[in-house]
Amino acid sequence: MSNRFVAIFTILVASCLIYVHTTSPPGFIFGAVDNIVVIVGCLLGIGVEEWLSGWLGRKSRPAVGAAVGGGSFNLISDAGGAWLDPTMEGMLLGVTLGCLVPLLCIPLVEWIRNRWKGF
Repeated sequence: MSNRFVAIFTILVASCLIYVHTTSPPGFIFGAVDNIVVIVGCLLGIGVEEWLSGWLGRKSRPAVGAAVGGGSFNLISDAGGAWLDPTMEGMLLGVTLGCLVPLLCIPLVEWIRNRWKGF
């Protein structure tokens, strides 16, 4: 997946958001931006996984790259949203930890999956 595709996707979605901004219901922009960040993270994660696996000389696992990229970018977008949104005052730590725990479980899941190939 090329970075050019990611850039085109981001610009296309941002243009649609600007267009619908005047008629959208409350929370629409936050939800859309949050999801855009996750999707871009997934796409970038796949590219990083492909590059890293080639550099390390091992088989590429695009799903792992997408999970790590999407989870990492979701952590950033949710923590940023909690930090900026005045209605979520005092929730930054909880939101951040809530995003971080499943992200940190990815290596454990991969270890189990590699240990028991039939899993």
